[in-house]
Amino acid sequence: MGLESVNYQCPACGGPLRYDGGKGKLVCDHCDSEFEVAQIEAMFANAEAKAEERAAGASAQTLDGGYVCASCGAQLMTDGTVAVSRCPYCGNQTMQAATFTGDFKPDLVI
Repeated sequence: MGLESVNYQCPACGGPLRYDGGKGKLVCDHCDSEFEVAQIEAMFANAEAKAEERAAGASAQTLDGGYVCASCGAQLMTDGTVAVSRCPYCGNQTMQAATFTGDFKPDLVI
């Protein structure tokens, strides 16, 4: 089971991509572009890896209490008690698993 959902943006226009089951592809309703799922996942995995490298290179103060959005790579700050949040830039819902520790760690997050 994945820890977060990802909303992919169209590489051509930046609009949201949706999965079309009939075509088996990710489709952009804004510019009518179509992409293979594996192609988009590889593209965004590469972007995520680059974002993590940039985040690792950033100072500890910059990321203290924050996280990097897996969808768009934005560095977002939280107060350290936030476990589930939504990126204000791309709308991706992200769960910070590191906040679930100790005696109060839940068995499941819905």
